[in-house]
Amino acid sequence: MTKKRKDCPSIDDVRLFVREYKGPQAISKREIARAFSISRDQTLILNDYIKQLKLEGLLPSRLKKIDLSLESTLSLIGRVSKIVPKKHTIHFTINRHNLQKKLPKTLEVITDKGSIGLSYRPNDMIHLKLTESASHVYHGAIQDRATDQLALEKVGIFYQKDGKAIIQIARKQSTQPVYPLIQSSTQLAERGDWVIAELPDNPKKAARIIRSLGSSKNPLLLSQVAAHEFHFPVEFSEEALALTKNIKVPDLADREDLRDVPFVTIDGSDARDFDDAVWAEADQRPSNKGGWQIMVAIADVAYYVRPGTALDEEARKRGNSIYFPDRVIPMLPFNLSNELCSLKPLEDRGCLVAHLRIDQEGNLISYRFNRALMRSAARLTYEQVQNAYDGKPDETTKSLGKAILSLYGAYHSFLKNRQHRGTLELDIAERKASVSTDGKIEFLGLRQSLPSHQLIEEFMICANVAAAKILQETGQAGVYRNHLPPDLTHVQELLQYLAKLDLEFSKPSPLNGNFFNQILKKTRSHPLSSVISEMVLRTQTQALYMANNQGHFGLGLKEYTHFTSPIRRYADLIVHRGLISALRLGYDGLKPEDAAELPVVAQEISTTERQAASAERLTLDRLTCLHFEEMVGKVFTARIVQVMDFGIFIRLNEGGAEGLIPSRMLGTDYYAYSAKDAEFVGQSSKKKFRLGDIVQATLEAISLADGKLLFGIREKGTPTRNPSTSSARSRKPVNSPRRFRKR
Repeated sequence: MTKKRKDCPSIDDVRLFVREYKGPQAISKREIARAFSISRDQTLILNDYIKQLKLEGLLPSRLKKIDLSLESTLSLIGRVSKIVPKKHTIHFTINRHNLQKKLPKTLEVITDKGSIGLSYRPNDMIHLKLTESASHVYHGAIQDRATDQLALEKVGIFYQKDGKAIIQIARKQSTQPVYPLIQSSTQLAERGDWVIAELPDNPKKAARIIRSLGSSKNPLLLSQVAAHEFHFPVEFSEEALALTKNIKVPDLADREDLRDVPFVTIDGSDARDFDDAVWAEADQRPSNKGGWQIMVAIADVAYYVRPGTALDEEARKRGNSIYFPDRVIPMLPFNLSNELCSLKPLEDRGCLVAHLRIDQEGNLISYRFNRALMRSAARLTYEQVQNAYDGKPDETTKSLGKAILSLYGAYHSFLKNRQHRGTLELDIAERKASVSTDGKIEFLGLRQSLPSHQLIEEFMICANVAAAKILQETGQAGVYRNHLPPDLTHVQELLQYLAKLDLEFSKPSPLNGNFFNQILKKTRSHPLSSVISEMVLRTQTQALYMANNQGHFGLGLKEYTHFTSPIRRYADLIVHRGLISALRLGYDGLKPEDAAELPVVAQEISTTERQAASAERLTLDRLTCLHFEEMVGKVFTARIVQVMDFGIFIRLNEGGAEGLIPSRMLGTDYYAYSAKDAEFVGQSSKKKFRLGDIVQATLEAISLADGKLLFGIREKGTPTRNPSTSSARSRKPVNSPRRFRKR
């Protein structure tokens, strides 16, 4: 019998409980969890509630996050090898780590129907709780997906050190980054290869190479390495692919015909899928003088990806597309993501359209949604649009001059609204890289930020707000993009950081985006302005998907969701289905039984989003290491951006790459750390290393597995080493546990 999930309480329910609590003991998170029978899959939501209640002063800040770990007779971690839904069984290959008793390597486990239904597929790593066993058949329940920390296999680099074969694994992926290797297994790989290895039960034993992925010098392998590390599903099931064959663009039927509207798509030059198109013109109604009429057309992915199908299961499992410098791991198969759901120029495409009206101050005054058939007039890049607006049109944009001017007119109204509501104005340059098909690093640096980027962002924000309002007004279940206010403890840490730069700011009251904007405005000309912006960003909470609306602090909005990218985000697909149901736009909307699962789905896609971001960031860091590999021994000019007790972090003036100078490599003098002044002071020389200082730093080594650069201070009189003779040193793994620590 399928177990029915208990609905998650609202934040108002929890707030009322906290206010009226009269228990014999001080209130705790566990007491709250027990009061509402919070399940394991709802803990992320409850933790967000508690963070908000701390800000309101209803809960003491000392409370830690809850951990509703399930007590069990036997809890195992392993890989699904086979699923038999009709018999409610899973064949399960055991991970031998932390095994509590001797068991066969493969178990056949009888689970409840609900456990199997949560999009688990062969090769997934999962936690499984056994409650009863007989012979080789066990009864149990799936607790959740296992983390990659506990996976049977790890990806690392095969090195030879002191005549012994070792594998170095990224520190975030393993508590022990270096293992010896079984000598016989090294025949499967060359030294310096990325390899997949099976780790031993006992950390003192040797790991075994299973197979080689190829040379660690090859930039094209980095995305493949990340996919293995994070267990990203790459291939689509045959059932899912079969559903993408012999399908066509929807007929006009009940859709509105917008094929004569000159929509344009505006994306990066390297974009391959186009899921949003925009159009604007001055509102002709006398009651809205100076206002704008806008349409945002989004690919109608819900038409092709129906709930409960193999395509839907694949999209939910992925949660989002993952973007690497050389390739994309898409959420949907190519025939959808790059073809039928991509709003290609001069081709008919089904879409869900947000019809929006804003006044001259950028306030949203009316909105509606419908399904339509559209035809994009042009595929434009950010650079093209900006050049056209600046009076330098090309052959494509010459005929679109009026349309582009209208887009910018609406954008300038949006800017007024943005300022009025106190949107957090962070200007942080985004790191970007590109790799050619033959494996050459074509670009590695900071992406140019143009007004055209923000133009599209403002159009998308407006459409997202309108979608959230519809869900709220109709009472339709959906997924919201919530961003809670920052923890006051983190705000205090930011103020302490600024004080060390001799920048004094008063504690905010009330806390809103304008407080942070004041900091950013007053430090705009500071040498560390970019670092201060990043510190402000780190002060913020992480935005999450949730099944109830709690607003978006960073954007200064009372309601917000994600509607504009259903090709690459499952959250947006859910919102499309919710709108279809709420507005009766078809029979492929959100079903009541699917709506009941939304708290769980929201947690899943929040997790997959974080994993994708981590993989993308780590891959970019590793690509940076490959770029600098032949520069070991070279001296760089850099600025100190962070001072910690174990060393100083620097940012190179050229390209913006960052690295660490451990305290032991600051020079021949002994340097003492001062937490109060955030500086290192030489015992004999009295030389200081402080935030914002410019230093000359020598690249000493790279740690490719971790994506880290290690530097040392170049002292006067120290000869510069020839990088060409130092490349061998750069291949050595950096193993000191204090050498690289997360900032």
